[in-house]
Amino acid sequence: MGSGAGDVGDKKLSGAESEYTPDEPACHESPAIPHHPESPDTARPGPDRNGHSDKRDGLGERRRNAVLAGYRPGDDPEAWSDDPDPGIRALAVGALFRAGRFGPDTAARALDDPDAVVRRRGATLAGHDLSASSRHADVLIPLLIDALGDPDPLVAETVAWALGETGDETAADVAVDALCDVAAGHDDPLVRESAVAALGAIGAPRSLDVVLDALDGPPALRRRAAVALAAFDDRRAAAGLARCLDDRDWLVRQAAEELLRND
Repeated sequence: MGSGAGDVGDKKLSGAESEYTPDEPACHESPAIPHHPESPDTARPGPDRNGHSDKRDGLGERRRNAVLAGYRPGDDPEAWSDDPDPGIRALAVGALFRAGRFGPDTAARALDDPDAVVRRRGATLAGHDLSASSRHADVLIPLLIDALGDPDPLVAETVAWALGETGDETAADVAVDALCDVAAGHDDPLVRESAVAALGAIGAPRSLDVVLDALDGPPALRRRAAVALAAFDDRRAAAGLARCLDDRDWLVRQAAEELLRND
């Protein structure tokens, strides 16, 4: 039954990437800042090599430069990390990721940003980093565990997903208890679903009771729990899936049928 664990991570990953890929802006377009010509007496110094020494550029141009900073040799994506616009700060995080410079310091700054757009972007890219390598896991995982308490549900949901992307089971184990608490008691149903999915992706035996309890939740949570049960080599997990065959929600029944068929 352990083969189903990957399905959980893949489904959530596709959703995160479709909204926040490293190449795409992580926020909605904001109105452009109007361009006001300046006289020689009031003109400020011209832009540096990144075009980022004053505010004469419109928002669209600043966004473009922030994106390109992740591709152009000699440009420093870090230069956009303190931009007043949160969308540009989020783009800077993505540019650092593309440039191979995303690490614990970048993640910590993004997860501590006052704007939820930037925090969610940081969590998404931390998940990508964890899925690719465990080299930063000892620092990123504690940062993400702390971020599970983010007041914005969309950020907390993404953080839970990111923890489930950890490729190293030993490293991921330290997040299990925190994910169990979120899966069992968070106020937002989407955050609970994401935590249950992450528990299935990790597959720690001590989280099985929480996943089984999720079978008593709303339909979407039951579907997440059914898929997550495939990660556990335990008779109680098999019994839980068999119970799903009689669920009143047809998607829960379908998930259980497919998992039991492939077992």
